[in-house]
Amino acid sequence: LQFHHKAMLAYQVMIYLSYVMTVLFMLFTGGFQSPAVFILCTLPIGAFNTSRKQGKIWVGIVIITFIVLYFSESFGIPVSNVIPDQHRYLFHLSMVIFIFSLITVFSIIFKYSSYNLYRAHNLASEQLDDKKKRLDNLINLVNNTPVLMCVIDLSSLCFIEVNPYFKQELRYELVEVRGRKISDIIREETLPPELKKEGTTLKEDQRISFECTVLYKTGAEKSYQWNAIAKRGKLYANAREAVK
Repeated sequence: LQFHHKAMLAYQVMIYLSYVMTVLFMLFTGGFQSPAVFILCTLPIGAFNTSRKQGKIWVGIVIITFIVLYFSESFGIPVSNVIPDQHRYLFHLSMVIFIFSLITVFSIIFKYSSYNLYRAHNLASEQLDDKKKRLDNLINLVNNTPVLMCVIDLSSLCFIEVNPYFKQELRYELVEVRGRKISDIIREETLPPELKKEGTTLKEDQRISFECTVLYKTGAEKSYQWNAIAKRGKLYANAREAVK
């Protein structure tokens, strides 16, 4: 794991090798009555740490292995016990140590991967919370600033989005403005050349400033000073009443 940093690959290699070794242990140490049977029971633990699907697969493999070993004579599988009686205690102790080591390694890898996942989740959550707070601040800023703010589609010269000050100042409902030509609200003859026809020649990040006459819904007219920047086919603009 410390060389390739791929926890899932480490899980799978350990599970396959452990399975082969465990089955061999059981075949030469008493079959279904071998203490190595407890090692086989640990394999689904490591598999479930990899994924639920892997865990279910290995539960099935282990159950089938138990059945085959239990009926080993019927299947013609040779089973023996090569451990002499005087070494049974040492063998059992070795099995206990191995099982303990196996579970410990599984636990370390699981903790390692879980800790990284937990850190990544926490970091993502913190970043998301931070973005939400910043977005809320920006929304409040746009909605409560006494300035006309809008987004204009440069290809059609229509309003895409406007802030609530359009209603407060010009008396238009916001849905009345969205999708309308800018020339419906701004006197076309007062617009700069770049905004008098569709398919503007404004370049990316180009800034423009102009003064034009804005038409109120009530029929009144006032001169506004506009500042805008072109980005990705849109014009982001804001305007204040021109100082006389």
